[in-house]
Amino acid sequence: MNSKIIIVCFLTISFFTISCKEVTKEKAENATNHTTSLEQEKRAIIETLNNETKAAFQRDYESWKTKWVHDPTITKTYINFVDSTFTESVGWNEISNFVKTFIKEHPEPEPVPKLLDKSMFDFTETELG
Repeated sequence: MNSKIIIVCFLTISFFTISCKEVTKEKAENATNHTTSLEQEKRAIIETLNNETKAAFQRDYESWKTKWVHDPTITKTYINFVDSTFTESVGWNEISNFVKTFIKEHPEPEPVPKLLDKSMFDFTETELG
């Protein structure tokens, strides 16, 4: 009788141990995939911001507009550091018209400023519900 109890206990513990290792392995793989995906997202965000900046300074409206979401709820704030003024545009149509006008009035490309890199950001992951 005691030997049957010991065998059942041993098999039960073995089963749970093996199951836990599989779950841990799966969680580790999911965490690695999630981290890789998050790093890819970070790179894509920075690349998009840098390409938007390059297009704007090169006065390439067609390229610039592909970096924006064409939505009525987006906002763009332009800050003039020379005189500390700013303008805010709300909605794709207003933003697009602002930039088209600016490019028409200032058609000459300008030197592209120092581009962004990952060290300039503190990315925080949040869940959207």
